[in-house]
Amino acid sequence: MATTDLSLNEDEIIQLYGKRWSIEVYFKICKQHLRLAKYQGLSYDGIFAHTITVAVSYLILAVQHREQADERTMGELFYLMIEELSDISFSEAIVQLLELFKEVFANEMILSEETLNNIMSQFIQKLPQSTQRQLKKVA
Repeated sequence: MATTDLSLNEDEIIQLYGKRWSIEVYFKICKQHLRLAKYQGLSYDGIFAHTITVAVSYLILAVQHREQADERTMGELFYLMIEELSDISFSEAIVQLLELFKEVFANEMILSEETLNNIMSQFIQKLPQSTQRQLKKVA
């Protein structure tokens, strides 16, 4: 397996390829069997409706296949899926977003640090209380 991000270790590369492979399989099925690429319409609404119809068709077929081949319950699958998707927590994502704001605005040189801190404080105050508490724990 190859990557241009040299900071990733082997396990992270494999994890990323696993997630990407699921997406590739999804699009292959949608294109080959559900006629995603065959639509000839030119209007945005028609293309959008066709894409949604294909996605819903795939979901119906995936649920039907899972019910026939998989003994696990929906609750068990939910928790397994959440574990797989939880690369970073919501609070960590917000912290990364705030750091990105700092970097972008620092490069602009238009905003003073006081103005930037004011913008970030207002942003944080508009978040739900539970998120604010999580951010205080992370920070």
